[in-house]
Amino acid sequence: MEVAAKINIGLMPEVNAVDKKVTGSTQTEKEARLREACQGFEAIITRSLFATMRQSLGNDGILGKSFAKEMYDSMQDDIIATRISRNNPAGLAEVLYRQLSPTLSATAAPTPNVNEVA
Repeated sequence: MEVAAKINIGLMPEVNAVDKKVTGSTQTEKEARLREACQGFEAIITRSLFATMRQSLGNDGILGKSFAKEMYDSMQDDIIATRISRNNPAGLAEVLYRQLSPTLSATAAPTPNVNEVA
């Protein structure tokens, strides 16, 4: 008996339902890179938030404080923050994308020569 399972821990890039719904199926390379950058920024902010929350808890747990537990908590926070940034249609990443996406078409236009007199 052969069992195949797809395990996604949130670290590999993938196209999710939110991306298809918001941008449609025709997403240019620049739009995809901008969306990925916005999601990465939101993930960094979320990781920082998680780290601050963990510091406020203290170390009175059953396992105590150890390097291994800190590493595990950090890895878990990374995965959760990445998933939140990719699957939140009302998050910071989406707001940044909507605000910055009009600049993609503006960068494609030729810049006027400042030295020319009108």
